[in-house]
Amino acid sequence: MKKLIILLFLISIILIGSFVYFDLHQNKINFHEVVIKITKNDNNYMEVNNTDDFIHALNNNIKNINITKDLDLGYKVIGESKYIKKHNDALTHPILKKTGVSKLLLKNIDGLMIQSSNGSKLLHTNIVIENSKNIEISNIELDELWEWDEETFAGYDKDDWDAISIKNSKNILIDHLTFHKVYDGIIDISDSKNITIRNTKVEKTDIDNNSFFNSQFEELETNIDNYPMYQFLREEVGLTIKQVKQLSSYQYKGILIGTKDYGEKNENIVIHDNLFLDIKLRIPQARNSSVYVYNNYIDSSSITYDIMSKKQKILINSTYPKLVKLATYGIISLQKSYIISENNIFIGVDFPYTRGRDNKYRNYGLIMIKDNKNQNQDLKEKLYKNAGVKKNISSD
Repeated sequence: MKKLIILLFLISIILIGSFVYFDLHQNKINFHEVVIKITKNDNNYMEVNNTDDFIHALNNNIKNINITKDLDLGYKVIGESKYIKKHNDALTHPILKKTGVSKLLLKNIDGLMIQSSNGSKLLHTNIVIENSKNIEISNIELDELWEWDEETFAGYDKDDWDAISIKNSKNILIDHLTFHKVYDGIIDISDSKNITIRNTKVEKTDIDNNSFFNSQFEELETNIDNYPMYQFLREEVGLTIKQVKQLSSYQYKGILIGTKDYGEKNENIVIHDNLFLDIKLRIPQARNSSVYVYNNYIDSSSITYDIMSKKQKILINSTYPKLVKLATYGIISLQKSYIISENNIFIGVDFPYTRGRDNKYRNYGLIMIKDNKNQNQDLKEKLYKNAGVKKNISSD
């Protein structure tokens, strides 16, 4: 009888596994990339090299906008309008206090391409795509959207600045973007479907030569009494400025799909051929979502706490644990999500795959892992060469 029970149990496990595999395999057929086609002509195409022309193009329903110069979209610089909205105030960064942080609000739009033929930057803005469809953002850099977080002790839960937020939208293509360090997440997706993220790059922070990053630490050092966490690291723990910079250089949050615990659904999210460097978690994290993740190179090997002594790490962990305690996570599947992971490479990631984190989540999702390799030099070289913006390409 005991043997029969064990046999039936094993058969049931095999059947359940087969059904899960079959379901995921069949659903892979339904995954498809988003393609946005907007014909370039005199009526719907405009090159812009300043913020006035950029807003003019949006106001006049230009469908194909080619940005040819870096644009500062901080609301204190450009002013508020239908498309530029004030975001949460900067609390610590001197540059962002002057420029303000904006939301570039693309709401109730059907058909739009924002691109740059020379890889220009958009500064000081969170692109928000809401209740919209058929939108492509391509070949641009998003930069200068981070500040030192005293308010939530390096948890980055106060300002809510994401590089890109997609809400209740469909048919969205994010292609050949370079993301620099951002306060909250690289991309947040909620209540949306048919989203493709491809050929993007999350860039490492150059702690020696990044003037925006370094201006934050000049402010902290000059006014150290106003910043208790920074003061603690410098004076009580005894870290050098360079050590604090390195501790702060990593990107905390990557891609979040499903921002709520329940009540939403995200379908056909495709993430491929991206280069993710120095990210701590969410590559991606999904709730109530169907996601296909393939041909991505995730390298978090530079994230290390060996820059300090064991005693210093223990001291920081006892007071500001978020600075040193969090392990690195890759794909996280939660709450009725299913994720197909194919040929993704994880380097220096503590937990490449998990159906929960820190024993916090009870309703786990599913992950099907196929053909993943520990090393793949060809993919690495390809993505290091092709991911991120392409300079001087055709604007067609």
